[in-house]
Amino acid sequence: MVFVKNLEIKNKNISFNQINLKFKIPGIYIINGENGAGKTTLVENILFGNSGSVYLDEDLTTELNYEQKANLFSYLPQNLPQVKIKVEEYLRRITGDLTLDDIGGYITDLDLDISILKQVFSDLSGGEQVKIALIAAILKDTDYIFLDEPTNNLDNESVMKLKNTLLGLSKFKKVIIITHDERLSFEQFSLINLSDGIVTQEDSDGENEYIFDKRQTKVRYNLSKIVLKKIWGLDWGLVILNGFFLLLILGTSFLDRNFIEISIATYDLAESEIIFIAEGGSWRFDDFNQTVMESLGLDFEESDGKETVSFSVLDYLLKNENIDEIIVSDFTFWWELQNMVTDYENTDLLVVAPPEFIWDGFTFSFWLLDPNMLYVGRFPGDGAYEVSLSTKMLEYHFGIFEYNYDNLLGLQIEIYGVEHEIVGILYDDLAVISWNRETNFGFYLLRSDTMNKFIENTVSLKHELYWHDPYGLPETFIRTKEGDEVEVLSALMVEFPDGEFFSSHFSYLYMRRNNIRNTLRLLSRNAIILILFLVIIASFQKTLFTIIEPELIDLRNFLFDKNNLIKSLTKQTIFSITILLVIFILVNTFLFLNTLNLLMFLFKAFPLLLFNQIYYYRKFRKVLNGNLR
Repeated sequence: MVFVKNLEIKNKNISFNQINLKFKIPGIYIINGENGAGKTTLVENILFGNSGSVYLDEDLTTELNYEQKANLFSYLPQNLPQVKIKVEEYLRRITGDLTLDDIGGYITDLDLDISILKQVFSDLSGGEQVKIALIAAILKDTDYIFLDEPTNNLDNESVMKLKNTLLGLSKFKKVIIITHDERLSFEQFSLINLSDGIVTQEDSDGENEYIFDKRQTKVRYNLSKIVLKKIWGLDWGLVILNGFFLLLILGTSFLDRNFIEISIATYDLAESEIIFIAEGGSWRFDDFNQTVMESLGLDFEESDGKETVSFSVLDYLLKNENIDEIIVSDFTFWWELQNMVTDYENTDLLVVAPPEFIWDGFTFSFWLLDPNMLYVGRFPGDGAYEVSLSTKMLEYHFGIFEYNYDNLLGLQIEIYGVEHEIVGILYDDLAVISWNRETNFGFYLLRSDTMNKFIENTVSLKHELYWHDPYGLPETFIRTKEGDEVEVLSALMVEFPDGEFFSSHFSYLYMRRNNIRNTLRLLSRNAIILILFLVIIASFQKTLFTIIEPELIDLRNFLFDKNNLIKSLTKQTIFSITILLVIFILVNTFLFLNTLNLLMFLFKAFPLLLFNQIYYYRKFRKVLNGNLR
């Protein structure tokens, strides 16, 4: 048992004298008070103060020192330190030796995944950090657990799981909680209240029920007032009730927005006549391949992953009349360039000449080419004798020391005996020059007279390097004739069903199929939410109408005739649905700027409002007929 006797706390903001508290029996202790009242200061003085006011016995003979407090108390502060260590190490430092068996149950109870142990603590979300810190406090296995606003960053489901965990702990530990979150309510607890410089403590048995009863009385009074005073027809009380549920629906729109951003593409694909073949194929028949083949209406069978794209396809591509040109990544060039980049003593000028379309979405296959490396200007155009490079390369290789980038753009420099105009400045120490069909700086224009030599050089180097697939085709770009992309893509998919192909049409087909699937998932999820809300409304309204039955009977017998009541309900229905929908549609549009988000909102809101109005109308009609139930 821990007793606080005559504790004094004084600073420029608060002043407390003669604070006396007791934590005798296991259970929940709630510390309550306005913001700035000193709740956190009180707890920190109990835990870390050295004023000599915290004792282990009621006789005040055993005063607790700091070391004893550390063994008795666990603490989850409101602002957790952002340490850059793995969660597993974080727990071990606080709790000492631990095993998976020690923490597995708490990980599951708090809806976490065991893989979180390998993540860095400071990289976790706020809610995840709170849960991990709570697990640490529990595993420290002390008799007293202090929690400062533990529901910060937690959603409703997590709060309920936290509440259940704390209830279980309170059976044999003293759990002291600073909170004003109504979601974290308990039937039995000891209340410690801070107000106007006074700290009081009282044991509570069913205090939450008393607060709830006071709220029910308030609801009952308001509903009576709603029913009795709206003689002219516009029922504002029902408007407020509808607005409350619309706010809940608006809250679910945030979940819809996250799902739409992650799972549903809302952008337009740029048109292109380029088909990209990834190196050696994907070695597997995956969902991408199946989607595009189904969308193209092609016959296919799931293969065993052996029909990957190799050099043998090049001869076929050269003879295809629907193809304008084929550009192949030169494996030997990129291998040599990689060695030059990693050789820190190398002083040669590193030059590459990618086709202009490289910067339109295919750069993920080339480790040196990244659109983000452009600092100022643009990348070179095809056949234009232009260059983009870094200022360091200008200094080292061309003796140009100029740091005003506007002055650099437009300058002419000589590269391999040819004048090139500077059109861009790069972060990376690389010279990107214009691609043309006569040279090969990383990208080879396939020609029948040089194809065999190109293949021979590539295969020979791959054999020397013990490459996993020496005959696999390097990254290849096919530029089709206008309008022939689909035909060429179809032929390639049939011939090489395991190949890893990309094109604007392919991406469009997959995006469309994926959007349909995920939209159906979104619709199903919102249908479940709508049904849940309708059930809650039905249950809620049934209870409320039972509570206000005497007032409704008075309404029927003394205040209204049938025609006025029906007229009132009709006006209220039209008014509330119209006004509320307009307001919340505007709010939804402002918050999310997404048509699908708005449609999902209407999908839930309109049936809910209509159900609410019909429910009320039927109940009042029963009143008119002399039978509420």
